[in-house]
Amino acid sequence: AREFTRALAEKCAQEGMAVVSGGARGVDAAAMQGATEAGGHCLGVLASDLLKVSLNRQNRMGLQEGRLVLVSPFYPEAGFHAGNAMARNRYIYGLADRALVIDSALGSGGTWEGALENLQHHWVPLFVRSPGEGAGNDELVRRGGFAFSVQPDAATTLADIFASHEKSAALSADESVEQLTLAP
Repeated sequence: AREFTRALAEKCAQEGMAVVSGGARGVDAAAMQGATEAGGHCLGVLASDLLKVSLNRQNRMGLQEGRLVLVSPFYPEAGFHAGNAMARNRYIYGLADRALVIDSALGSGGTWEGALENLQHHWVPLFVRSPGEGAGNDELVRRGGFAFSVQPDAATTLADIFASHEKSAALSADESVEQLTLAP
């Protein structure tokens, strides 16, 4: 999942899309590194250790070059707390134009909870890798996420994938409105 995420973030950078990430270890860090190392821009919304993370050599370079912004709704020296990690999800979704879930556990974890909260509040379109390695991916699609499949090195652009899904969703919404309007 990390290599896929890194390559996908590089593709975002190549297409001029900024990446918004939670900045946690694992896929979040891979997304941030992939985007900034490919010359793109990234916004890291941290749940903890803003001061410490901003002093990291790689992050410091991205900050100095103007390709990385690190923010946190919490005290800059706050240590990790699971509640803070869950609470910052709304900021991540709120600052993005769309969300991508690469892999999610089924029924637990920050990715699962954040994706469900986003689907409930309709903050941004949720794109879910399908097939994914996480057991929660299929369930997120069933609950309203858009299944997407792309190889990061493929000629298909992310913009095309997003536009086709969002257009079909808008058409479905328009049809629903028409049905509601025409119903006696």
